[in-house]
Amino acid sequence: MQSPEAVAELITARPDVSGMTNEPLVRAVEAAHACAQICLSTADALLGLQDQSLVQCIRLALDSTDICYTTSVLATRRAGSNEQAIARMLDVCEMMCRACAEECDRHVERLDACRACAEACRECEAACRQARPTVTEQLQ
Repeated sequence: MQSPEAVAELITARPDVSGMTNEPLVRAVEAAHACAQICLSTADALLGLQDQSLVQCIRLALDSTDICYTTSVLATRRAGSNEQAIARMLDVCEMMCRACAEECDRHVERLDACRACAEACRECEAACRQARPTVTEQLQ
C-alpha cells in the first residue's frame, strides 16, 4: 500500500483537483483500500474453515471487499470530479463496513481474522463518515 503522502500527492496532482488536498478524503481512500485487503483475507480464511455458521460473515466480508475497493479507486481518481458519485460511495462504504463489523463481532472470540476485519471495518466506517461532509456537492 502507498504511504499517506503518496496517496495525497497522487490525488492533488490531478489537473481537475487544482492542487487542493482533501485530507479526510485521502484518509478514507487509505482506510478503504486497507479494509478491502483485510476483508478479502478474512473471507478467504473463513472459507477454509468450511463452517456453515460463517456464511453470512463471509458474504459480508466479500461485499465489503468490493465496496471498499471501489470506493478507494473512485475517490482516488475523483471520478472526473463527480462529487455526487464519491459522496454516495462513501455512504455505501460506511454502511457496508458497519454491517461487516457487526457480523464479525459475533465471531471474534473464536476467530482472530474476524477481530482484524471488524477493526479495519470500523476504521473505514469512521474515515468515510468523516470524509463525506467534505465532499462539496450535496446529494439531491
